Amino acid sequence: MDVTTNLKTLLQAHLATDSGAVFHLPHVLSQLHPDCIQSPHFKKWTTRVTSLLHSKDQGIRWAGLCLAYKTTTMGKSVLMDTASSWVPLAMSYLSGSDTAVLRVAIRYIRHVLAASLDIQEFQRQIVIPLVPKFATALAAFVEKDTELGIKMLSLDTLTELVPIYPNLHRAQNNSLSAICLRIIDTSSLGACNRVIVAHGARLLSVLHFTGGKVGAASLWRKALEDMIGSTWTAFAAMRTSFPGQNYPIPQGRGHDDPLASIPLHTDRMNNSVTALCHMLCTTASRPVQLPIGTLVKLAVALLGCTGNEKREGHIDPVTRDLEIAALPSIWTSGTKLTTALIECTQALSTPHATQLLGVLVPHLERSSASLPRERFIRATKELLLACRPILHARFLVMRVMKANLSLLTPLLLAQRDEKIEANPERQENRRSKKRRREYEGDEVFKRHRETLCATSDDEASLIEALHLLQATLRISRTVPSHHSLASRVLLSAAFAMRTTSSSTLSHNARLHDLLYSKICQLSIETARGGYNAMNKNLGLVLQGALVSSTRSNELLYDLYNDLELLLHPRLPPLVRPLPHVDELSLYRAEESNDERSARQAVGVVTVQDSQPTPQTDAEHRRSTLLHLGQQEEQNVSSGLSPVSIQTASNVVSVRSASKAPLDIPPLPPSQNFTPQFSPAISSNISPVLPFPNTGGHVPSSATTPHMDALGDDSNSAGAVAPAKPSSMDVDDDDDDDDQELPTIDVESDSDHES
Repeated sequence: MDVTTNLKTLLQAHLATDSGAVFHLPHVLSQLHPDCIQSPHFKKWTTRVTSLLHSKDQGIRWAGLCLAYKTTTMGKSVLMDTASSWVPLAMSYLSGSDTAVLRVAIRYIRHVLAASLDIQEFQRQIVIPLVPKFATALAAFVEKDTELGIKMLSLDTLTELVPIYPNLHRAQNNSLSAICLRIIDTSSLGACNRVIVAHGARLLSVLHFTGGKVGAASLWRKALEDMIGSTWTAFAAMRTSFPGQNYPIPQGRGHDDPLASIPLHTDRMNNSVTALCHMLCTTASRPVQLPIGTLVKLAVALLGCTGNEKREGHIDPVTRDLEIAALPSIWTSGTKLTTALIECTQALSTPHATQLLGVLVPHLERSSASLPRERFIRATKELLLACRPILHARFLVMRVMKANLSLLTPLLLAQRDEKIEANPERQENRRSKKRRREYEGDEVFKRHRETLCATSDDEASLIEALHLLQATLRISRTVPSHHSLASRVLLSAAFAMRTTSSSTLSHNARLHDLLYSKICQLSIETARGGYNAMNKNLGLVLQGALVSSTRSNELLYDLYNDLELLLHPRLPPLVRPLPHVDELSLYRAEESNDERSARQAVGVVTVQDSQPTPQTDAEHRRSTLLHLGQQEEQNVSSGLSPVSIQTASNVVSVRSASKAPLDIPPLPPSQNFTPQFSPAISSNISPVLPFPNTGGHVPSSATTPHMDALGDDSNSAGAVAPAKPSSMDVDDDDDDDDQELPTIDVESDSDHES
């Protein structure tokens, strides 16, 4: 439809009546665009909007303000022509009580003030007298008991306009600062108040612009120090039952009752840390001095506090329990402050990197399901990326990698199956479901399906763990065994993700594709080692290309780098901290002792580790001889006749022996026996024939220890070659297989005696 015809149709059909304007407002707003300014009916359009603004009905006023806001966005020429008549009407509506009209009026005036910054004459006539009045009205909305949405909109509008017109807001600096401090100092009784605190902290972080280019730095530094002091005060009030660590002592408390004082100080500490984070993220016209050491000390105190210490003297048990219960809030505030500080200072935090990493690692190693580790993982990732290389924190980096790999092990199929099999309650439910024959109501439609990431915090932790692993692998001081273990875990996770459905992983269908693309990216980055290494991993590179082709520009940029290594093999080798691909072990046979110990510490098992190790024939004979020797020793010491064993039923089975490893102490050299074998028994399981009954007499051959390895001496008459008792290694199968079976003399005297 033509622009002229379109605007004419809107005026004649949709805006012909006031009630029709309200009813057809969504359609009219969708049809307006900047080309409508060229229509000859545009003058009639502005006149119709003005008539709607003068209406006494609140709904018609709301429709007129919406049309005025949309019309003003078409161009600055329209803004200059209509603002002189529409802005006073919108200002008059701020004294009303209708929420919908207040929202649109505030947004319209904010757009006019922000879009007319470069129009000098308009600034002199309308903006300069309008800004102080508008700021006073917005401050009144924040102080009054109005709707939460109006308060949030007022705070956001002030946050946007103060940096644009700092000189015009200088008179309201004290009042606005008092409002922000009042919001931060109050208790957050719910999620709604926490949102208000975030908006108030954002406004407080821009009030230093009112000091001008010279005084802005001093105002910002003063506000920052005040927030640090209030954080210390609230934190010290929450640690009264713990030994003092040179914390600032609070001057007074608002409540003597711990049930009221500890939650109040917890909220004040969280609000102060929120304000500090926003102040660290703000901008300044000139360089400012940032107290990095003071902020690091505060962050270390928040992250390093535990519930194990206890001061001497009488302690109220209620106070003690409430302060211990507040530890997760303290740790969360510490991670927020650490992340904001690192993002603000970047490499300037390198001298304090070891100190911060030392208090973050214990939280990564803690396996508490009640406290999500996403914030700790993100803070550690930002620290490693900003303060690289950490040459003097190699042991801490190893601990970070171990803790991080333990978070990624649920992606592996073997660990996931073991977790399911280790849940006896789930197995019992399966058995009961098989026995069930009748269903009632909705039980037929219930879906008993467990997901790996049950909550959004688990999803965020898994994604951040992959980013942290990438940051850890790029450190030059990474131990080769841990680097090799990480590459094996990544490849195993890449294979497992291809056979894992998105519903098994999470209820979010996008998480599977996101994790798989990130794992492929990390696997390709680990496999980079020059032209030869990339040729060996061509399939992995092509698979990553297919995954990265539909992803963000960052993944495409990494793909271009991989293809560059393939297309230009004569380029000089890259100077990079990663080891060569030949140093990475991909098979169990190549696994070193250090890598095996690291893998077991992380909790990653292989298929061979999960299967029970069978016991060899030689080890089975050793255990049988030892069992009989101990039994014979007890009979001799008690004066009884030796025990006769005529069947192979008394021999311990291989299956039970493999499940219960033997812990055999050495026998005394003075009380032992010499076993003898019968040809009637199979050579695979060789039971021992009893000694002849000599009236309680022990034969002389029973005084010599013969119980370890079976000999092959042809000169011996049916006796087993003696050997020293030694510890048995279950995994050493090659040595036992090389030993020959014992030679049994058929014409031995023992057969005639039996």
